[in-house]
Amino acid sequence: MKNFTRILLQLLLLVMSLVAMNSAQAAFTINNDGTVTDPKTGLTWMRCAMGELWNGQTCTGKRSTYTFDKANALTGTVNFAGKSDWRVPNIRELQTIVDRSVYNPAFDSTTFPYPTSGFYFPSDFWSSSPYTGSSSYAWNVDFYHGKVNYKGVRSNSYAVWLVRGGQSFGPLLGITRPTNDYVDNGNGTVTHTPTNLTWKRCAQGQTWTGSTCSGTASTFTFDQANALTGTTTFAGQSDWRVPTEDELVSLVDYSIADPGPTINGSVFPTIPNSYFWSSSPDAASSLYAWSVDFSFSILNDNNAVFNYLSLKSAVRLVRGGQSSGNIPVCTLSANPASVAAGNTSTLTANCSPAASSYTWTGGTCAGITGGTCTIAPTTTTSYTVIGTNAGGTGTAAIATVTVNTCTYGLGTSSSSVAAIASTGSISVSTSCAWTAVSNTSWLTITSSTSGSGNGSVVYTVAENTSISARTGTLTISGQTFTVTQAGSTGSVPVCTLSANPPGITVGGSSTLTATCNPAATSYLWAGGTCAGTSAATCTVTPTSTITYSVAGINGSGVGTAASTTVTANTCSYFLTSDGTAVNAAASTGSVFVVVPSSCAWTATSNASWLTITSAASGKGNSTVTYAVAANTGTTTRTGTLTIGDKTYTVTQAAGSTVTAPVCTMSANPASITAGGSSTLAVTCTPAATSYIWTGGGCAGTSGASCTVRPTATTTYSVQGSNAGGTNQAAGATVTVTANTASYTVPGTLGNDVFVLTAGNNYYGGAGNDTFIISPNTLLGGVTAKIVDSEGDNLIQLVDGMTVTASSFYSDAAQLTLSNGAKVQILGASKFKFQLGANVLAGDTAAVLTYSQFVSSLGASLSGTLPASGTAGYVVPTGFTQAAAPVPSVAGSSYTVPGTIGDDVLAPSGGNNYLGGGGGDTYIISPYTLSGAVTAKIIDTEGGNVIQLVGGVTIASSSFYSNAVQFMLSNGALVQILGASGFSYQLGANAPAGVTATSLTYAQFAAALGASVPTGASAVSGSANFVVP
Repeated sequence: MKNFTRILLQLLLLVMSLVAMNSAQAAFTINNDGTVTDPKTGLTWMRCAMGELWNGQTCTGKRSTYTFDKANALTGTVNFAGKSDWRVPNIRELQTIVDRSVYNPAFDSTTFPYPTSGFYFPSDFWSSSPYTGSSSYAWNVDFYHGKVNYKGVRSNSYAVWLVRGGQSFGPLLGITRPTNDYVDNGNGTVTHTPTNLTWKRCAQGQTWTGSTCSGTASTFTFDQANALTGTTTFAGQSDWRVPTEDELVSLVDYSIADPGPTINGSVFPTIPNSYFWSSSPDAASSLYAWSVDFSFSILNDNNAVFNYLSLKSAVRLVRGGQSSGNIPVCTLSANPASVAAGNTSTLTANCSPAASSYTWTGGTCAGITGGTCTIAPTTTTSYTVIGTNAGGTGTAAIATVTVNTCTYGLGTSSSSVAAIASTGSISVSTSCAWTAVSNTSWLTITSSTSGSGNGSVVYTVAENTSISARTGTLTISGQTFTVTQAGSTGSVPVCTLSANPPGITVGGSSTLTATCNPAATSYLWAGGTCAGTSAATCTVTPTSTITYSVAGINGSGVGTAASTTVTANTCSYFLTSDGTAVNAAASTGSVFVVVPSSCAWTATSNASWLTITSAASGKGNSTVTYAVAANTGTTTRTGTLTIGDKTYTVTQAAGSTVTAPVCTMSANPASITAGGSSTLAVTCTPAATSYIWTGGGCAGTSGASCTVRPTATTTYSVQGSNAGGTNQAAGATVTVTANTASYTVPGTLGNDVFVLTAGNNYYGGAGNDTFIISPNTLLGGVTAKIVDSEGDNLIQLVDGMTVTASSFYSDAAQLTLSNGAKVQILGASKFKFQLGANVLAGDTAAVLTYSQFVSSLGASLSGTLPASGTAGYVVPTGFTQAAAPVPSVAGSSYTVPGTIGDDVLAPSGGNNYLGGGGGDTYIISPYTLSGAVTAKIIDTEGGNVIQLVGGVTIASSSFYSNAVQFMLSNGALVQILGASGFSYQLGANAPAGVTATSLTYAQFAAALGASVPTGASAVSGSANFVVP
């Protein structure tokens, strides 16, 4: 049964390969000049290899061979079929003409015929792609089998096929495979956009983890591999298949050297060191099939090699791609192609892949939707057809049916002319319509190229700069007229060089043109960006004055260089003002433009009501005057004058009768203690549409209110504006008095985090407590005391803060911060200290004893006490990312009350955190709160803020009408009751001085991918939301 399956599979693959071969043959458009064009890539190929000759029907002679460097020297030097931009193809382009369904040779010998003596060696053809792993090798293709080899020694002599046009080094045919060519589908697959193929990121047998491939790739015989086609389901798709050899090779990145792997490692991670099967059998033997070695091991020097069917190799599955959605490429044939007037001919469209409908034009075929059309033309007619299928609409194919009713005669069939340029004419004798076309680039028809009845064709012959004679032809309604031109006498070109214009301003361009006699076939440029140009013209954009030169080259040699200079003038423009604001009445104004005297300027207006009344152009310094028409509308309007490269803006008030607002401002409360807040409110009559604030932190505010927290008595002012204008400012003063209130802030029996905010007594209870000292949270001019004799306690000073003065006793210390606040630490020898740490941000530092802490601040406990530390000591930056905290164990729950002042609370256990009076801040951090505990936050007094530190992951969240619960990634739960009374900041950390935009409860819910419900049911937020 297994042998039967393999035989059936081989037959199926053979049929597929024949279909692919026929499709490949049909894909080329045969031109009448010895070239073919691939419509899929846009590449045009010579039908004969270099050295062979095209005789109009086939290739004759013997192909030439070249070393790699001599082969690439052919690029841009070969003229054929009227084109001179022929080049050596890169390795991926060269493979587009390989057909591995046949061998000896492995290409379509109808499209690319070779001499009747047979396809002979060498069968290796050079690409233009060097091998990046060694300067001694380059890529080549063996057209005997179709193998691709990267160890072709560059000094070897191989054949060459030339190409032009096409996508060249674009995404499809470039030698690299960059990451941006692939679209990550997020499910373990990627889509290669140039080929539209979707690939599994892991080899068969490996498992996609979400970021890489794990496990060991499985290996298969050829039959086992192809049995995976149509039987494998992955990422919700069941049409996975083993790729063809062309599809598999499309993954190779030829810029990667041995030992590879030669595939994009970020797109296809953890690639096994193995061959990979394709679904393509080897045409030469039923015992072999094609595979690709992505590892480039030294035992295999072929990138695409065939392997024994019984050997086991890895498999990477694919689906979709261009093979499942190609637009049809059609040819149109006429049978017969030539008829007598009134006789019939049948037109047949052949499309690959098949077309589902057809669009015809020409004669009586217009409107037919089938693949054939029978016509009976009375005159020679051209017909076109376009095929359409599910992949799209193809390009038009054309066929002409000739009606043989006319005879044509020429006055003469040939002419011989000298090497110099000349003109000539041919008489045409016929009673029918005729057309004339030149088949040679140096023969140009200067008269009409068509006519009816007797006439004449006038042509010009370009000068022959080569010492060799040449022959060209004109075709006039099927009749050939031959012109033979003698070779040049051998003089080199004498050239002149002109610049148009000869002088520019910086940013402008000038075109250089070389005129040579006798004509040059190529040019040698020097100077600026023209160096390397081979054409007769060069456009330059110099930023300074530069002299350019050019020498003409023909078959007799290189002429003397001609030169010219392009002068670049640097012009800079300056306006004495950027703009002005005017009232609604008509008015005039002016602006002065400053510019070097040699530089020209122009002035234009973009608004009909803003007109220029002075000259609109000039040179050097000048005044531009303008007129502003009255504004009868109800809205402000803006117009601009563009002068040189500068813009002058005129803003005109609305013509409405609305009066400017008269405003008053109140402060509530008008007097606060240090650290408190006051809300400033503005009332305007008539209403203002915008506000201009000055004073303290309100500057830049655009609304009718502003909440302030001044540290000293401050006066604020505001102006209201509307369509009537802006009136006088209203003001209010907020008086700040010293905050002398002192409270006792107790700890719980658990592990607490204290953030010092005011002149309070901070008493740690049982457990291991952390005290954070930061000038960002501790008010200026107050004295805070820390006392904790139980547990293993830690004092953290945040990085960057300045300790202006310090005093140390045997068991006590006093620190003075840069804002005047003082911190007294009693029982200091029982504490540990960290400089530059902040547990809420996950920042840690070395743990110091009291003695080491004193030494770090520049003092010593061994001398006379008290000892003073270094004045202006700046706390250094600590280490980063502390280890995860020991998870809190669910157990006793405590109530952690706030004071009447502004507190900062950091939940660290399953407690109830009740803020008192004042505006309190609650900081949620996974570095202080973890484990199977639930922390509750309740605070109905003051303006309170919930801060979630940056990087914390919210595994899940549930939003109710006035409460929210969310779970951190470490398992801890946070419940906020009265949630609509809080504001929220994502990524903020008060002790670290990190702020963020304040969000309402509804905005907070939206940020987490939810909304606030109006009913009793909860709305869930996005899973695993990471705080930015």
